[in-house]
Amino acid sequence: MFTHYFKVGAGVLAAAAILIIGYNRVQEMRLDNDNSYTLKAVFSNVQGLGAGNAVWLSGISIGKVESMELMDNGDVMLNLRIEKKYKIHKTSSFTIKVGFLEDKVLNIEAPPNVTPPYVYFKDGDIVSETKSPATVPDIIDKANTALAEMNLILAKTRVMMESERLQNDIFATTENVRMITEEALKFTIALRQTGDTGSGKVVDTLENARIITENLKATSLKIDTLITDVDRVVLHTEDIVGDELFKSEIKQTVYTLKKSLEHVEESTRAIRDLVTDTEINQDIRETIKTTRATMENADKAASSFTKMIRAINATEFKPDFGLRYEGRKDKYFADMNVRVFPPNSEVFYLFGFDDLGENSTSNLQFGVKGFKPDMWYKFGVKSGKLGGGFEYQKNKTYYVGEISDPNDLQLNLRAGRAINDNLYYMLGWESFMKDNSASFGLLQRY
Repeated sequence: MFTHYFKVGAGVLAAAAILIIGYNRVQEMRLDNDNSYTLKAVFSNVQGLGAGNAVWLSGISIGKVESMELMDNGDVMLNLRIEKKYKIHKTSSFTIKVGFLEDKVLNIEAPPNVTPPYVYFKDGDIVSETKSPATVPDIIDKANTALAEMNLILAKTRVMMESERLQNDIFATTENVRMITEEALKFTIALRQTGDTGSGKVVDTLENARIITENLKATSLKIDTLITDVDRVVLHTEDIVGDELFKSEIKQTVYTLKKSLEHVEESTRAIRDLVTDTEINQDIRETIKTTRATMENADKAASSFTKMIRAINATEFKPDFGLRYEGRKDKYFADMNVRVFPPNSEVFYLFGFDDLGENSTSNLQFGVKGFKPDMWYKFGVKSGKLGGGFEYQKNKTYYVGEISDPNDLQLNLRAGRAINDNLYYMLGWESFMKDNSASFGLLQRY
C-alpha cells in the first residue's frame, strides 16, 4: 500500500513540476525578441519590485520586468520586455504601484489629451523620468513640513480673523446695510403717501372746477337778465330824463358790464372745455392709476428688499480649509469650500475649489440632512465631475466619504479627530480600491 501511495504522490509532484515548467516556457515563448521589445527604466527606489512582476499600461498587462541591476550611483535599472503591439508615448509617467494585497506592478499612465505628432519609445530606449514610491521617512518628513506650513497658515488666519480693523469693517458694512434698508422703507412710505394725497387732490380739483363752471353759467344767465332789465330801464329813463350826461354814464356802465360778461363767458367756456375734454380726463385718470401702481410697486419692492436683507442676516456661512498630503502622488493639496445654510432649513449649498492653484477644480453641491443627527448627504459636482458623498460628526470625530466620476469611479474615505473646537487632524484613503493612496493633513472648519 505504501508503495502505491508513494507512486501516486510522485506522479502528482511530477505533473505539477511539468505544469510549472511548461507555464514558464510558454511565458518565455510568449515574450521573445520576435514579438516584443525592451525598455530600460531607472528608479531611485523600487520598494520590493522584482523580476517577473507585471508591467501595466493604463491598467492593461503589456509585459513584465525581465531583470534588474543596481547602478553605481545607487539607482536601480529595470529591464522591461513589452509586447510589440503596445506603443508607449514618450510623455507617459512610470510609477511603481502597490496593490491592496501588497502586490507590486510597474504602472505606466498615458498622458491625457495627446495630440499629433505622436512620439513613442523605441526598442532599447532608457526611461529616466520615473517616479519612485514614497518611503516612510519621506512621508514623515513631508508630514512635519505640512504641519509646519499648516500652523503658519492657521496663525495668519487667526491674526486676520482677530483683526480689530476687519471686525470694524464688517460691523460698519452691516450697519450701512441696515441704514440703507431703513431709508428705502421711509422713502417708499413717503412716496406712497404723496401718491395717495396727490390723487385725492386731483379728484377734488376736478370736482371744484365742475362746480365753478356751473356757478359761472348760472351767474352768466343772471347777468344777461340784469342787462336786459338795465336796457329797459335806460329806455324808460330816456323818455323821462333828458340828461345826456346821465344817459352817457349809464351806457358806459352797461358797456363795461357786457365786456366783463364776455370775459366771464370765455373763461367759463375754457374751463368747461377743460373739464369735459375726453382725452384730458383720460390722461388724468391714467396718471392717477400710474401713480397708484407706482406706489404699490414701490411698496412691494421695499418689502422684498427688507425680506432679502433679513434672509441674508439669518443665513449662515461656514467656510473650511483643508491641507493634505497624498503619499502615492507625493503632492500637497489645498482645498477650500464654503457651506451656505439658509435660515430655518435642513439643507445647505456648497461651493469651493479642490487643489487650489493652476490645476484647481470646482465644487458645487447640494446637501440635505440625513436620518441621523449631524449626518449630511451631498450631491452635485465634485472636483469638476459628477459625484456625491456624506459627512458625519460624532463628538470630536469627523467622517467624510466622497465618490466622483461615474466613468472612472473614485472613492475617497477620510476620518478626523478634533484638536480643538474647529481644527481636525485628518487621515484618509484616496482612490480606494484603485490607486489606494494614503493621505493625512489638517482641516480647519469655521
